[in-house]
Amino acid sequence: DITSVVGGIINGEVPQESDWLPTYCNSAAVIFKNAGCGTVDGLRVTGAWDAVRATDRSPYLTVQNSWISNVRDHTVENDYFFPLLFEDNLVDGAFNGISVHSNGEITQDTGATIHIQGSVIRIREYLYKGEQYFGALFKNEEFSPSIAIHNTIVAVDYQGGQTFPVYWERGWDKIESCS
Repeated sequence: DITSVVGGIINGEVPQESDWLPTYCNSAAVIFKNAGCGTVDGLRVTGAWDAVRATDRSPYLTVQNSWISNVRDHTVENDYFFPLLFEDNLVDGAFNGISVHSNGEITQDTGATIHIQGSVIRIREYLYKGEQYFGALFKNEEFSPSIAIHNTIVAVDYQGGQTFPVYWERGWDKIESCS
């Protein structure tokens, strides 16, 4: 089962200035449900809650050649710890990069790896519970997949806000290769 979204523009209307809770809408520009080998290629997404999301029946996600901006929550939500290839993308402002956070539902290593290559990722601040916060490159937990990052630039557009140090620490601990 291969499902591909090739080309296109998605202009979301998720507010960028309001606080997180009243803005929360648990949506995504592209959601793969029951679609193995989901691929996003050459998509322009702006103003979404999450840009791309895989569900529990959507393994082997690829996001490539896409321009993603002003994402209020996750650039990619991969909370079922599937392998992911994130290649040749521009992320111009997102609260979090990639979510691999099962809320403790996955209790063993799946052996999956997230590959990020040839991308530019800018994490930015948003209003969260009354204060400015920026997320992390990876929103993760103990059994989240390993990470390989190559030929990629990660920037945080820091304006004085706070972050979630545990996600940054666990993210760096999960890196198996980097160049």
